[in-house]
Amino acid sequence: MAKASELHTQLVEELKAFDPSGDFLTQCVFQPLPKLFSDKSVAAGGNVMGVERQSGAGILFLAVVMMKTKEGEAFAYPKVKAWVKAVKDFAATIEGGNHEWTYLNYADQSQDPLASYGAENIQKLKDAAEKFDPNQVFQKLCPGGFKISAVA
Repeated sequence: MAKASELHTQLVEELKAFDPSGDFLTQCVFQPLPKLFSDKSVAAGGNVMGVERQSGAGILFLAVVMMKTKEGEAFAYPKVKAWVKAVKDFAATIEGGNHEWTYLNYADQSQDPLASYGAENIQKLKDAAEKFDPNQVFQKLCPGGFKISAVA
């Protein structure tokens, strides 16, 4: 968390250099993901998100930058992706530092959170989609979001 915070501070300085007005918003958020969640999931028969596959407690990390202009967004987006990658790379140097699971609500369009649910859960989701949405209305006609049909 200290490394993520340090990298956040560096990013803010880069954003200030790009937009000296400081008219932007950033967030560096940490949320505990206790092992109790996976334990309760196992006791309840599992969780389609695959939370029970995690071997221990974790910390969810959310990186946010909001810019006012398209130019600002174009400047900031690759920097945020680099920030997240640097945090993941650093976490990988710590035993148990990276969990495979990605929280869908915190995921970026460049990530694939559904793939982190595990092959068995992906198949369950695909089976449910086939059964309850055979015409793939939610896969093809609803814009945005992560689609189970896009997961290999």
